[in-house]
Amino acid sequence: MTDPVEFIDAIHKAEIRYLLIGRQAMIAHGIPVQTFDYDLYIDGEIENEKKFIEVAENFDLFPSKPLEKLHQYFMFKLENDITIDVFRCKKIINQEGEAISFEEIYKNRNVIKDETGFFVNVPCIDDLIKLKKTDRYKDSVDVQFLEKFKKMQKEEKI
Repeated sequence: MTDPVEFIDAIHKAEIRYLLIGRQAMIAHGIPVQTFDYDLYIDGEIENEKKFIEVAENFDLFPSKPLEKLHQYFMFKLENDITIDVFRCKKIINQEGEAISFEEIYKNRNVIKDETGFFVNVPCIDDLIKLKKTDRYKDSVDVQFLEKFKKMQKEEKI
C-alpha cells in the first residue's frame, strides 16, 4: 500500500519543485479540515517532471496519461491503490480572473517541518486562498476557513 506521506517525503528529498495544495495544505498549516485526497502542483519543466515521474514509479504510482504526452495536459493523476491529482501548468486562472503562476507561489511557499523531520512545501495562506477561489462550494467554504485562520494569525502577532 502506498503511503502518501512517504511519497511526498521522497519528492521533497529528491529536490523536486512541488507544492502540496488543496485541503492537505490546509491541514499542514494547522487548519482542522478533513480530506483523503492529495493534490500536488509541480513545476512542469521537463527535468523536474522527469524526476517526479521517476520517484512516482518507485512507489508504483503511474500517470493516467501517456508519458510522452504529459506535457500536453494541465493535470494528470498518479494512480495505483491511491490517486494523487497532479497539476503541471505554468499558471492557473482562478474564478476571479487572477493568474497564479507556479513560480510566484513556489517563491512564496512555506516549508513546514514536523517533529519527525518530515518536510513539505505548501503555498502561503494568501496563495492558498487564491488557489481556492473556484466555482466549487467546498472551496468557498475553505476560503472562509483560510480567511479566519489568517485573521487569527495576525491577531497572535499583535
